[in-house]
Amino acid sequence: MLNILALAKDLDRLANETWEKITLGDPWGLKFREDSVTDHNLFDLARKHPRLLVDKHSGRREKRSGADWEWWVGSDPLGWVVLRIQAKRLHGFNFSMLDHDGELDHEKQYETLIRQCLGRPGHYPFHVFYSGWADAAGKPAWPSDACWNVCPAGVRPPDCGHAAVGDFGCSVVASSTVAALASSGNPKRHYAPEHLSSSVPWSYLFRLATAKTAGVSVKDLDELHAPWVQTLISERTGDWLDTFQMSLLQAPGLVDTDAPALYGDPPAGGDSGDEGNAPDEDSPERQASDDRAGLSGELSSDDLTRTSELPGYVAALRRDRNRPDPDRGPNTDDLVPMATHTLLLDLG
Repeated sequence: MLNILALAKDLDRLANETWEKITLGDPWGLKFREDSVTDHNLFDLARKHPRLLVDKHSGRREKRSGADWEWWVGSDPLGWVVLRIQAKRLHGFNFSMLDHDGELDHEKQYETLIRQCLGRPGHYPFHVFYSGWADAAGKPAWPSDACWNVCPAGVRPPDCGHAAVGDFGCSVVASSTVAALASSGNPKRHYAPEHLSSSVPWSYLFRLATAKTAGVSVKDLDELHAPWVQTLISERTGDWLDTFQMSLLQAPGLVDTDAPALYGDPPAGGDSGDEGNAPDEDSPERQASDDRAGLSGELSSDDLTRTSELPGYVAALRRDRNRPDPDRGPNTDDLVPMATHTLLLDLG
């Protein structure tokens, strides 16, 4: 079984590399495109984690599904959870390409992404944002007008120990949240801090479920003995997949509604171990925390539906990752990929 904790750490490493690419590359005229960043990051993950199968298809499937890549997570006995992900890179201080046209007339790409997940069991649409900027000293800096969405006590960087600013080089947020802002007519609908205020590092896709399964805080997860964590997940794969899927259902920011169970209870009168003060009641951080607390926390495994069988193109990836590209073969619906990249994480 793939080492989930090691995967999460590599996701953070790649996020920091992406932050650096954008921060340094743009002023140098080396402006990495979204697809080149995606190619590099997915290649690196596949190289480091042979159990994670990755395939890139020659034809562009993004128009049809609105997704740059699909990530299939699960097993044949447990069923499959599918993340359909659209990547957008920072231009200046905006995600200016959010209004890219979708599949249908008068449809935006994010609307196509959401529509193509509706009615499909266990399919969830997300956006991954590629970001990076620096302060006057050239160091990663968090914008003052953006919420910091990873600390239950609202402590901002650099004092917060839950994540580094560079971990947001690849951040993730539910596409429904992106669509609500992008379609609002708000003059800041493309403004990066507005979207990052609902985002978390993309490693949280796997960190949240792993921390909760292990019974520790996200902040303390990396301190655990990795083989012990992996053995635990192997023994409790069904519980881990349930928790993984519930964290997706409780988006927008993938921050679970049960903050004490996720992060550990903050000490009385304290701040969960970070230096700094808890936010005021009217602060953006407190409002974001209250919004999360308002989401339903009553989900159970009975609420979870999944795809029971892999489509032909994903089954072929598992059977033979060096198969001929289906774009050169019969274009049946079962063999035509729904995104440019397909990833398969088989927990079996």
